[in-house]
Amino acid sequence: MRLFILYLHDRSLRDKLADVSVSVTCPRGVVDSLPTPLVEGASVVVHARPSFYPTRGTLSLQVREIRLVGEGELLVYEDARHNLA
Repeated sequence: MRLFILYLHDRSLRDKLADVSVSVTCPRGVVDSLPTPLVEGASVVVHARPSFYPTRGTLSLQVREIRLVGEGELLVYEDARHNLA
């Protein structure tokens, strides 16, 4: 998977447009390297790898990079994603 425009919510990422949430795991170093602390509801772009667990039938994302985005940058990503759909 490439980039997601998501909102942080209690160890999961939520896509408000698609009304979907997915659980995430992230190395502590990735979170600690951010310029500002993550807060619930923050708008983020992540680079992640999907992990599917067939025995449980669950999907999660292993986050490799997190970028906090502001309102203007978020609108650019939303518009690009809408054009791809």
